[in-house]
Amino acid sequence: MRSHIASSYNYSGDLNGVDADILRDYNLGVESWAHARDKDPKRSIERLPNELLIVIIQKAAWVGYPGYHRELLVLSLVNRRWAGLILRTQYFWNRVYLKDNIEDLEPMTAVILELSGDSPLELTYYAESDVIRKVAHLIRPHLHRITRLEVLQHYGQSDHGTDPFFPHTVFPSLRNILTQHIPPKSIVACLSHHEVLAPYKHLIEGDGFFVELKVTEKNRVSFRSTVTSVANIQRLEDIPTLECVSIYGGYELSRDLSTAVKETRRHLGWKTLFISRFPWKRIRGILGRCTSLISLALMDIDQIAALELTQMIPRLTFLEDISIQFIEVPMSETPVMPVGEDVSHETKIQTMHLRLRPGIPNMTITGDILHLLLRMSPRLESLSLSGYRVNKLDFIEIGKLKELRKIDLFDCESISEPNTTRHMLACPKLETVRISGSIDALDSLASSSASELDYRLEMRASPRIEINGRDWPSLRSLRLFMDSTPIMCGLNSLRHLSLWSQSLVTTTIPYLAMHPSELPVLETLDLHACPEWDILFIMLEKRLLTQTYGIKPIENLIFDRAISTRIKHSLASLLAGHIFPRPSNYELSMQGNLELFLDTNM
Repeated sequence: MRSHIASSYNYSGDLNGVDADILRDYNLGVESWAHARDKDPKRSIERLPNELLIVIIQKAAWVGYPGYHRELLVLSLVNRRWAGLILRTQYFWNRVYLKDNIEDLEPMTAVILELSGDSPLELTYYAESDVIRKVAHLIRPHLHRITRLEVLQHYGQSDHGTDPFFPHTVFPSLRNILTQHIPPKSIVACLSHHEVLAPYKHLIEGDGFFVELKVTEKNRVSFRSTVTSVANIQRLEDIPTLECVSIYGGYELSRDLSTAVKETRRHLGWKTLFISRFPWKRIRGILGRCTSLISLALMDIDQIAALELTQMIPRLTFLEDISIQFIEVPMSETPVMPVGEDVSHETKIQTMHLRLRPGIPNMTITGDILHLLLRMSPRLESLSLSGYRVNKLDFIEIGKLKELRKIDLFDCESISEPNTTRHMLACPKLETVRISGSIDALDSLASSSASELDYRLEMRASPRIEINGRDWPSLRSLRLFMDSTPIMCGLNSLRHLSLWSQSLVTTTIPYLAMHPSELPVLETLDLHACPEWDILFIMLEKRLLTQTYGIKPIENLIFDRAISTRIKHSLASLLAGHIFPRPSNYELSMQGNLELFLDTNM
């Protein structure tokens, strides 16, 4: 039937030239097949257990992010079962985020508080805004339920003492507080009112730019803030239940922090450690005693310190995640790998992020450092390099990682000889490759196992690139953010194509319309810019009607904006496999809508 329709249809939206009986029988057949398919219990979302459906709704509504409550209310309109699950799942409603002075602020806040039942609450608001004052009378009866409090303030702003809660109000269940740009004396005053948090008020110092303190039910402590004195570091070390530490030095090095002190050898049970803007000798003294670390992030260390770090890492036997941001070393201080040092011990590291600080010219990671870190990390599953020049030897070393599943190259340049062949990464489990900022890295790499490629190039005049099946034979998902249209050939496994620029959408859709046999198994097209609707319909119809030649029709279209109801209904029918009358190409074209575009009242 498709073959007969294809031979007599002119792709204009007008079906008068198609045999009416064949067209009717075809659409009835499509409907009958879809009905039989949808009766299959394995395909029905309504057959899913409540627990799994709740998780799906949680992901779809971005529960926990600002504004997610409205998404939940929209999803509650799907049917009664969804409405019941959404309205009865209390933890869906346990975050009160007050930022925008919306028209229905008070009723929306009342609904959230009611639907959250007796579950613990998280409250976030801006101290200088009058939003919190408008709903304070609704929140007061629920103060005993608030376990997490976020009080934010824009830089340079002040609440002028009008905040209805902070810092004098007692929240009986409070165990987690986060503040931004709040004066330290106000934070100390607030902590003093709370028995669980009060023992740690002496940790607050500096400018109060950012402070987070959390104490779990088992009295495990997490602390993030600016630390400007050795005394405060020693206070942190004196907390036996401290597990997560994030500390920031001042923008100008404190003399107190830079002076030498006698280091103690007391073991620190910290599990997570983030340090920024600290002198290396101070970091080294802390790391030497953190033998329980699982996650380590060090910002702004030079390569000389990094070489010392590679000798310390094997002693961190529980370490699984490491992140290092380098600063450039003056040429006179180029690091040399110590002779005779054995740092090749295997570690448990699974995630590694190496980054050059933004604003410093692109440079090469000292080969010794990168290669040593990779060789001691045979269990590595995720590798991210940012701002570096990488060469073929680096790719060879990366290819030895048998457990690697994901590699990210951000603003990395690839140093390779002209006209050299791509390097096929030998990692057998590699699934995801993400590249941004350089065509060199994309032109240098290939993978026989990667199923997902994400490429981003923010240049007005993007160079021509080629992505082909020889280099990416297993590719199933391709995400592109660039101005020029790549040459895509031989991608016979590609099922998902995501286009993130107007020029990409404008050129790729006509190309697929003229070459319906390209990307033969493509199922999903994700468009983040407006297509030319007439050409989009022609492309979809051609892929549908040439299916008898082995071409799979597009089944899913994803748009990042609302589209007109008329177009949406016609697209839905076409994606379902139907051939119905639709708006003509002229009605869908730019020319056909020119009068609308020129309407000064719009």
